[in-house]
Amino acid sequence: LIIEWIFGAIFGTELMIKVCAHGWRKQYCGQDALMNIFDASLIAADMVQLVILGFFRNHVDELASSGLSASLFRVIRLVRLTRMLRLLHSQVFNDLVTMIQGMLGGMATLGWSVVLLVLFIYVVALVFRETLGPSPARESNDQINRYFHSV
Repeated sequence: LIIEWIFGAIFGTELMIKVCAHGWRKQYCGQDALMNIFDASLIAADMVQLVILGFFRNHVDELASSGLSASLFRVIRLVRLTRMLRLLHSQVFNDLVTMIQGMLGGMATLGWSVVLLVLFIYVVALVFRETLGPSPARESNDQINRYFHSV
């Protein structure tokens, strides 16, 4: 709980610094307005959660024991991790984003090459099974039976 308070204070301070540096209008009506509103709502929901957990601890425990839980706050905590995706818009990560896009673009090609390889191995296995496998018309070969008796 202490670490959550520390992170809440850090995120709240970051929000205050951004508002002081850019102003209300640029922060919430500018180019990245939707993302900034999303960040502010996440921080506000996190602060509400911390206040509820901190000051109403006995009521939260009673609700949790009766079956109600703070699953909404858990989801918000997970959504807070999406803030890290904003870093990918930075100039520093252009090469990383390009590499990831190349890997995702090559997945289809890699998938089809694996399908082709498996198909080739299957055909070769069928040919070997038919040519080297047991056949009632063919006489039994001891070396084939010794190496491939389980096939």
